[in-house]
Amino acid sequence: MITTRALKTKHEIDNACALLYEVHNIGKGAWDFSPDNPSMLRVETKKRVKLLVDRFTYSAVWFGAFDGDLLVGCTRLTALDENSKFEVEGYVSSEIIAPYLLVHRNKCFESTRTAVSREYSGRGIVKTLLLAAFKYCERHQHSLMAFVSNSYLKSLLKDIEFPLIVEHAFKYEPQDPSPVNFYFASYDKAEVANMIKHLKLSQKISNLDGNSAIFNALNLAAQLIPIPVYWHDITGVVLGLNEYCINGMGAKTKGDIIGKTPYDFYPYEIAEHILSHHQKVIDSGEILTQDEEIRDITTGETKVFRNIKAPLYNSTGEIIGIIGTAMEVTLEKEAGQTHIKCHLRA
Repeated sequence: MITTRALKTKHEIDNACALLYEVHNIGKGAWDFSPDNPSMLRVETKKRVKLLVDRFTYSAVWFGAFDGDLLVGCTRLTALDENSKFEVEGYVSSEIIAPYLLVHRNKCFESTRTAVSREYSGRGIVKTLLLAAFKYCERHQHSLMAFVSNSYLKSLLKDIEFPLIVEHAFKYEPQDPSPVNFYFASYDKAEVANMIKHLKLSQKISNLDGNSAIFNALNLAAQLIPIPVYWHDITGVVLGLNEYCINGMGAKTKGDIIGKTPYDFYPYEIAEHILSHHQKVIDSGEILTQDEEIRDITTGETKVFRNIKAPLYNSTGEIIGIIGTAMEVTLEKEAGQTHIKCHLRA
């Protein structure tokens, strides 16, 4: 079982720095930082172990993920230095975001140095570490900013709806392979609390007994499918959906839908029609089709979707919910009704 907690001793922080060195392949060309970089990033050796350290190493707030006593992941939060500057402000290239930092600098943390041991990748450890960091921000009434170039982390932050302020904002150093995205979650706007909610829900879904691999795979695959895709558990709770589905429903974010049932975002009659069909799919074990009239969540406009739903099975053959896709047929339905009216008049 993976547990997370704050790292309290210099020895624990050194272990995190050793993990950073191992994961980032320092010295093997994977991370080519300049010798005179503003963060004072450097490699030190202690007791024959190489560590990646910088000028914030022992002043930062660190969190570790543990498998028993083994440190398998880490992340940290840094605040203003002795010159009232964030780490990112040491880089001239970050001037593009300077006006934004002026507004929020007094009660804000900067998220940096996240790493997970390769043997433990794909197990949701980054989300667990982020949850610990956001909870710390919430307790101290601080906002949180992050600068991310890694494509996996960008995808993860999009999934939890971490507010993206500037895409491809800047490169720390000219030799960096890609620019960073600038993310900022405001405490005052309840965005930090919203991140905690999203991460807890994601953790809850991932921890569903015996089914986490299935739901994780669905979440990754659905984002690549260019049509609406969604899935519910056997009680009707939405466990996941892709952007096409969100747009079709008129929702603003996944948070408006995930963890809720159709009763929470549609009128009673519409929700009943949808969920009774879900139950037929679960009871019969068959793939079934139904046209469903919905109410756009934002505009209130009525739309009609042709839904194809199938039972969702786990690895033991048990039905754990439904998975569906949909195609809008509003115009087709309206054309059919017009044809009928014209025919009756004739």
